[in-house]
Parts: sequence; C-alpha cells; structure tokens
Amino acid sequence: AGSGATAANNSNFLGLNSGNGATDASYSNFFGWTAGSGATAANNSNFLGAGAGSGATGAANSNFLGTSAGSSAINASGSNFFGTSAGEEANAAKFSNFLGGGAGYFATNASSSNFLGSSAGEMSTYAANSNFLGNSAGAGATYAANSTFIGQQSGNSATNAANSTFIGQQSGNSATNAANSTFIGRQSGFSDTVNNTTGNKYSILIGNYTSTGGFSNSISIGQGVSNSATDQLNIGRVIYATNIGSSTTATSSAFSLASVGIGMATPADKLQVFGDIRLGITGTTGCVKNFAGTGITGTCSSDERLKTNVVDFTDGYLDKMSNLKVITYNWNELANSLNKVNTTVTNYGLLAQNVEQYFPELVSVDSKGYKQVNYSLIPLYLLKSVQELSKKVSSIFDGTGTIKIKEMCIEDICVTKQQLQQMMQNQNIQPTQPAPVAPVINPEPIVDKAPTIEPVPEVVVVTPPEVIPVPVIEPTPEVVVIEKPVE
Repeated sequence: AGSGATAANNSNFLGLNSGNGATDASYSNFFGWTAGSGATAANNSNFLGAGAGSGATGAANSNFLGTSAGSSAINASGSNFFGTSAGEEANAAKFSNFLGGGAGYFATNASSSNFLGSSAGEMSTYAANSNFLGNSAGAGATYAANSTFIGQQSGNSATNAANSTFIGQQSGNSATNAANSTFIGRQSGFSDTVNNTTGNKYSILIGNYTSTGGFSNSISIGQGVSNSATDQLNIGRVIYATNIGSSTTATSSAFSLASVGIGMATPADKLQVFGDIRLGITGTTGCVKNFAGTGITGTCSSDERLKTNVVDFTDGYLDKMSNLKVITYNWNELANSLNKVNTTVTNYGLLAQNVEQYFPELVSVDSKGYKQVNYSLIPLYLLKSVQELSKKVSSIFDGTGTIKIKEMCIEDICVTKQQLQQMMQNQNIQPTQPAPVAPVINPEPIVDKAPTIEPVPEVVVVTPPEVIPVPVIEPTPEVVVIEKPVE
C-alpha cells in the first residue's frame, strides 16, 4: 500500500496496492484494493473502494467512493465520485458530481456537471455544465452541454442536445438535433426529429407524449399534442397560432405577423374560428368593436352621456346610395394567393372603386395596396337615406291620402296646375274639393280612481189579476120549414 507514492505526507494507505504510484498524494486517504493507485495530483482527496480513483489524473480535492469510482477519470479535481464505476474514465471531470452506479461513466467534457442515478449521463459527450438526474438520464446523449436531463431515461441517446431541458420519464429520449429544446412530460419529444442546430431555432413541448412533428420554432401544450408546421403554437389541438417567431432575448413585443386559429391549424387571418362565435354575458349583450373601440355589430355602448362633438348627418345620401352597385361575385386566384380565400363560393357585396366615387370616406387601402370598404357604416348610411326618402314622400302626401305635386308628367309630357285647370274648363269639368279632415280630439286623461257604484233600484213585482174565462155561446142555426105542396 502506497508503494511508489510521492509527496505522500499526512496520508493513509489501507489495502493491497492502495495508492501505489500515486503522485502528490499528501493529506489523502487510500482505502481498498488498488484504491487511488496511479492517481496523479491526488492531494487532499479520499479514495475508498476497490480501484476507486485508480489511474485518475488531476485528482486533487476529490472523493472517490465505490468500486472503480472515478477510475481513470481525467482532470478529476474538485469532484465527487460515489458508486460503482461512477465517473469511471470520465474526461475533463473537474468540479462535477457522479453519484450512482455507472453515473457519468465514460462521459467526456464532463466538467461542472452533476450525474445522479444509475448510469445517469453514461457515455454522454460534451456534457459540461449539465445535470443528469435519474436512471440512465442523458445516457449516450451527444453534445449535451448546458442541458438538464431529469427523469428515467430522459434525453437517453439524444443527439445534438445542447442548451436543452428534458424533464419526465423518457422525455427527449432518442431525439435528434434537439438543441435549444424544452421537453416536459412523460415521453415528450420521444424520438423527435426536430432540427434546431442552426440559427435561433427552438422547440417547447409541455405535456405527456407531445411532439414537435419535426417542426422547429414550435410550441405544443397538452397531452398527445403535436405541431403541424414551423413557427406554430398548438394548445390542446384547439387553439393554434402561426408565425410566432423566435427571439434570443426576453421581450414583451408582440409578433406582428402571428395569427390565431381556434379549431383550425392554419388560420388565414389574424383570428379565424372554425365554427360559430358567441359573445356577451347574457342573452342580449355582446359587442364586436373596431380597433378604436367603437361597436361594429351587436349590443354596444351608445349612451349620449359618453359622447361629444355630436353632429347630425346632412342630407344627400339617398341619391348617392342609389348609385352603388350591389353585386354577386367570386374571388379570383390573385385574391386567393393574397388572402387565402375560397374562389368557388358566390359572394355578395360592393365594389370599392364604385363606393369610392360617392363615399370616399368608406374606402381605404390595405397593407398590400388593395382597396377595402368599411361595411360597418353602410347600415347608418341606409338609415339616413330612408329618412330622406320619408321627407320626400311626406312632401307629396298631405296626410289625407291626397297627392299634391307642382307638376304632373307622363313620360316626356308634363302638365302644370294652370294648364290642367284650363283643360278642365274647356271640358266643363268641375274640380272637387278634398274631404275635410276631422280634427283629432285628444281624449281626456283617465283618472285612476275607484269606480262609483250606483244604487240598484228596488224591483216591484206586480201580480196580474186573475182572468176569468167567458164561455163562448155558439149561435143556434135558423131552422127553415119547407111545407109540402097540396096535391
């Protein structure tokens, strides 16, 4: 024990060949068969167990506890190796912790890392500044620097897994090119094929059995949820967002190109709902507003007390509205390429260029340079037109059913009042006067008072006198005597 050890002052060597050939072995303990044998720079360290720390280099200020723990570890200073073969042949293993049988076994570039669990981080490469917690967590992972693997077989055999977090049983297991990823949940990202190794790409999976679907810059949330496109957010296969983008710095700025779909994965507009929309908190409330907060449709705020600069519409809408072309149409292929519209459905509406001739305030230009119509104001313009039409009708009818006009025309022939009177005189036709209209008399208001109950007169019952029947005497018929003549 301690044979050939150099600078071995204040040290203890217990066990066959323990500390043999160890260099700079001061203030250390070598307990067990070949424990710490051949270790270099082994001062201020503890080697406990058969072969513990055997052949370790740069092993100062470290602890090797267990059979072959830290054996042949390279640059193993400031580290702890606890368990059979824990950290065995680990490379660049300084300032790290290897706890568990085979934890960090043959790991390379394993400095400043934690390997906790049987075979945790075993044979992982470029594993610096990482955490491997769980049975076989991160085992065989490549380029696993700056990553966290928590859970049984989490990140096991994952490739290019730098700057990632895998939490959950088999999360990220066998994932390829999964750099800059966050997989949380049982088998989240299992065998995922996403490639985040270039640019600022990333992936986020939250939920059991979630998957990126191979699409980078994607987020999936919910059990069994998968992405179907890059730059996509998928929440429970119900709410989708596209063009969500990425950023390398924390920012609260909104992604101006993002779109949201409810019930559909590829919304054509900023918000698209697959199905009906219900608004409000009761059966009669609910309002859709424009960007300025003014109601477009529904039951919206309109209290006079909340308004200022109130100005009535002026006349002149009726004739203009009569000139608008109401059309049916189909969108063309250009519209489809710009706005993802359906080219086979027959639509109803107006032409922006035609509307602009009469109501330029209703027409604007979109971000792509095409004209658009503010359809929400059309009902108000129609209401004003109806009011103007009502005035014209009232000017013709006097309220009695009689039409009064200054001139009467049939096609291109017109007759004035004077001409009509002359023709009637020539034909000796006397004009009739319109029947007078009875004035409307407003009834007196009914006063709410108790009704007056008139007394009921006493009813006198008169008994009729008894009628005595008079006998009817039939007249006696006259008897005629016929004498027999004398023979």
